[in-house]
Amino acid sequence: MYNKRKTNPSQSDIANPNKRIQTDFYNAEPWKLVFNDGKQAFMNGQFKEAASLFTRALTLNPNEITLLDYRAACFEKLNNIKSAIEDAGRIVKVIPTDARGYLRGGKLFCLQKQYTKAIKLYTHGLRKVDPKDSKYTLLVDMKTKAEKAIQPKPSMDIMTMLPYDVIGSIFSYLTFDRRVQCLAVSRKWREFSLHWSGMWRNLEFGNRRVTQNVIKRYLLCAQGRHVRSFCIHNANRNAVNNILQSLIDENCQYIETLDFKGCDVFITPLARMLRLVGKNIKHLRLDDSTLTTTEILEVVIPMCPKLTHLSILNLTKGRDYSKTEFPLIPNLSFIRCNELGMDIIRHSHLLQSIDFYSDAMYFAHFYDRIVPTHKSLETLHYSYGHKIEKIAWSPHDTVMAPSSSKSKGIINFGIYDERFFNAHVMKVLFTINPLIEEFTILGCDPSIGTEFPKFIGDTGLPQLSKLKIQNVTTLNAIGLHVIVTNCPLLQEVYFPGLPDVNDYILTEFANTTCKLKVLDISNCNRVTGVGLQTLVRIHHSHLRKLVLNNCSRISMDAVNWARTQVTRGVIESRYH
Repeated sequence: MYNKRKTNPSQSDIANPNKRIQTDFYNAEPWKLVFNDGKQAFMNGQFKEAASLFTRALTLNPNEITLLDYRAACFEKLNNIKSAIEDAGRIVKVIPTDARGYLRGGKLFCLQKQYTKAIKLYTHGLRKVDPKDSKYTLLVDMKTKAEKAIQPKPSMDIMTMLPYDVIGSIFSYLTFDRRVQCLAVSRKWREFSLHWSGMWRNLEFGNRRVTQNVIKRYLLCAQGRHVRSFCIHNANRNAVNNILQSLIDENCQYIETLDFKGCDVFITPLARMLRLVGKNIKHLRLDDSTLTTTEILEVVIPMCPKLTHLSILNLTKGRDYSKTEFPLIPNLSFIRCNELGMDIIRHSHLLQSIDFYSDAMYFAHFYDRIVPTHKSLETLHYSYGHKIEKIAWSPHDTVMAPSSSKSKGIINFGIYDERFFNAHVMKVLFTINPLIEEFTILGCDPSIGTEFPKFIGDTGLPQLSKLKIQNVTTLNAIGLHVIVTNCPLLQEVYFPGLPDVNDYILTEFANTTCKLKVLDISNCNRVTGVGLQTLVRIHHSHLRKLVLNNCSRISMDAVNWARTQVTRGVIESRYH
């Protein structure tokens, strides 16, 4: 017999690789062949095909946990979390001591943010898996991460992070309603609010129907001396009388603002309140109330020596004045009234701002009677039959410049629906007041639309910073071009509804104005996305408000692009 020399398997495999592959193929179990194909598909990112191959392999070997684990991974990639969890559960059931089922199931629960179930599964796995298993440490780590995820994140309470003065400064910017809501945030917020002196500084109820007990409780919390402002609208006489008495009872002697718009106010309790605790009143609003201008002039004003802002729209005259002459009103700087307030205007020579409403007196007559004697007047808005308020009355919004002995003339002028305000009156106004910086015109004589651009083209208004033109249909594209090119310092422009505002005008704004901040071109249907793009590219860093309501030729794509170039909330675009 001849003994055959035994061949080294490794050398044989190297010499005949095809023979080795054929041997492995014929010797391998069928499920492994399908598993290898599925594994290759999984590595190639073909998760749906891989899941099908793993399912076929499981028909050949139903209890192979490697197949179940791989198929669960495929289902996870396909976002079929329910099927993946079922496969993880089968792994745990088939071999409870294998960590793979617990790791896979816990991961899937965490993906669904079901951290409690994940922790329960990890805990069960730690009891079943041998601590010497290489994956035991991984189970511990995953359980720890799930426990951290379920714990609430530590809150960052500004009450514990910021100094008292800084928190008080932040709260001072909140409205009265917001400050009351802060009481319910937490115990620390409530304690701060109740002990912060500015909490009840501005009691602004507006049109809300609040009971007298609520008002008394707020005044009691404010301890009287901290109240600086009180506002309630459309209250009946009984409610107003109780409020005035509460202001006296709580000794609100430092109150500076009273706003009783639309209220049924009786002069006797009001006079008593002003006499006892009203010596510091600076802002008084009695629009649409039941008082008369006679009572305002004879009773209210003498009891308010520090009065600076007065609003008395739509009052009745009452009886004739018992005095023929009244002393000058020393500190009044702002008034909003109609013809019945003319006597108050005449006796207030230091007025800086007048918001006048009339149904019978034309602007030229009013101007000739009032303006020459008011050397400090800087803001004048005149409305003929137009009842919408033009100038903010609120003391939080109005900041009056200190009066100076040297007259600068009118700087802020507005005229509304005065059909006798024509080109001639306008030229006289601008000649007398050459330093006008803010000009508003709504309606008025049609000649304004043609003469105003000519006037600007001839004399120029280089200092003009705010311009609002509305309901002036005679203002064409050429006139708009003249206005824009001759007013390089324009910062706020309002052209709503002007039919000849187009892309060319927006290009002029982009190339001429230095720092445009506000532009309103609502209902201007000749403007397209091209003009919008040109404007935004130049002034994107300056714009604070851009109103494009009902501009039908500007597409939403152009609006969305513009919003990406400016700060959030700058662009307003709605369609009615």
